[in-house]
Amino acid sequence: MFRFFKKQRPQSAKIDESPQYGTAPGTEIRYHPELIKQLKADHQTLFGLHADLERAFEQNALDVVREKLGALQDMLNDHLLNENVRLYAYLEACFAHDSTQHELIRGFRQEMNGIAKNARGFLKKYAELAEKPELHAHFMPELNATWGVFADRLRREEQNLYPLYRPPSS
Repeated sequence: MFRFFKKQRPQSAKIDESPQYGTAPGTEIRYHPELIKQLKADHQTLFGLHADLERAFEQNALDVVREKLGALQDMLNDHLLNENVRLYAYLEACFAHDSTQHELIRGFRQEMNGIAKNARGFLKKYAELAEKPELHAHFMPELNATWGVFADRLRREEQNLYPLYRPPSS
């Protein structure tokens, strides 16, 4: 139930908190030079968890499916929190006076909130897959639909949003 609070990022994935990097204009939101690298690594981990989940379901390893669903939920929560606190808030402050970019960033944030809500609904629905055989027939089609939207979004983030993340002096 409280996996979110128990989960900690590996030491190597921690963000540099040193004060040598500037902040977004008018805020205390610090630029983190390794953030985009970490977010992209998170994406790869999410893709790997998805592949593991599909494989476990195809092998009817429902205990592994439960484990992978939990891991996917934990990783998704960590990733989204990191994006909201470090990426979106920073970018919105940096582009506060550029209405085009600011709207793009807000649009990405709002879209992700909807996608995340859908993904969390999927994860909650299938958390008890092993105990509810009536869900088995719907699992893969819903996983593929949910993941397809999510994977497309991750790719667009990397192409369109992440390049906007630069030190405040840029």
